[in-house]
Amino acid sequence: MSALAGEMAAAPEPLDEDDVFRLAADVAADGDGEGAVELGRDLDQLLRTGLSDDTLDTLWQAVTGGCGLPAATGADTRDQLSRLAKRYPGPPESGTPAPERETTSRADVIAEVSAWAADPASGTDEPGTALPAALPAALTAIADHAGEDLAVRLLIRVLKTRRVLVPKERFDRLADFGGRFGHPGPLLYDELSVAWPPIDPARRDGEGDFGLSRLTSWFSWEWPEPTALDRLRVAVAADDATQAPGSVAAFVLVDVLRLEVTAVRRHARHPVARGHRPGPRPGPRRLRRPGVARDDRRRMPRTPRGGGSRLPARHTARRPGAPGRGAARGTGVGHRDR
Repeated sequence: MSALAGEMAAAPEPLDEDDVFRLAADVAADGDGEGAVELGRDLDQLLRTGLSDDTLDTLWQAVTGGCGLPAATGADTRDQLSRLAKRYPGPPESGTPAPERETTSRADVIAEVSAWAADPASGTDEPGTALPAALPAALTAIADHAGEDLAVRLLIRVLKTRRVLVPKERFDRLADFGGRFGHPGPLLYDELSVAWPPIDPARRDGEGDFGLSRLTSWFSWEWPEPTALDRLRVAVAADDATQAPGSVAAFVLVDVLRLEVTAVRRHARHPVARGHRPGPRPGPRRLRRPGVARDDRRRMPRTPRGGGSRLPARHTARRPGAPGRGAARGTGVGHRDR
């Protein structure tokens, strides 16, 4: 029902009964018919809460942004919802007793509704964002008699419809409710105005890994993006629901800057970035004469072909008993004794 209210609030023109039924059919077709079951359950629970006609009308006008059926149709809010409930009946009762409801969640939801009643438009100066006076009592009755899940979803829809700027602390509490009730992320953050704090790399609002170590996981399998740069853009924009937009990119930037200022040799950084252990660099090594500096090789004279030596005397010294280059063959001079 919160999805139907959102569709009605986004309608560019006033709606008649046929328009409402058409939007309801679109919502009911979601999830191969699951939408019809959920819509019927919400309508049945809401109509069973025992809300007065005036309170029910205030609630429905708040969640739809005043886009309910016009008064010219002669039908009040209860009549409109009853017609929808006949078209989309709730699931039949199984006959088994319903599981005992968790009192902690109900108390937390009622406390959150009461907080909005005490300070309904915190963080915003837009006109018309204050919540109707009868709305907190209606949401409290829904949490008591219909279910905390429906009460939270309708509260979120009212905040979106009336464009209330939600402080980060209250956004975190709504996200916690979503985790308890199994809400998908877009149900909370799509179209919701949040007063995000400045990006702080020291703040850990997300779950799991972060920074470069998280970024590497995005490249550990084949990705649908055409290039690695496109994949990188998607990865650094994947903020968690409770993170300020741009937090993931800030974590990656901080890690990159840390690597740049770390005294790590360039050839050791690349294997680490590829996930390999650093090892010896491949390729042949250039040899040089022992005891000769690299810069001295260019100045050393070469030995010409055909004998003779142009080396300095310190390079022509012979070991004892070694033959001299100028000794005559067969004379025995300069040869070792055999």
